[in-house]
Amino acid sequence: MTKSLHTILEALQLDQLWLIYPGANGYPVHERITVYPLKNLGELPEALEATGGQKVTSAGVQ
Repeated sequence: MTKSLHTILEALQLDQLWLIYPGANGYPVHERITVYPLKNLGELPEALEATGGQKVTSAGVQ
């Protein structure tokens, strides 16, 4: 995890951060940062609502 990502988490007081990228698979970068594929972006709001804000990747809830 880069220093800038840590700064963003703390400065904005975020519980979770999703980095959207044009790849095919989601994966965790850190316990509070997940890379999420652009092709699945439309599914993210429903996934978050369904899980009560738990960690979500393109593979499902973790």
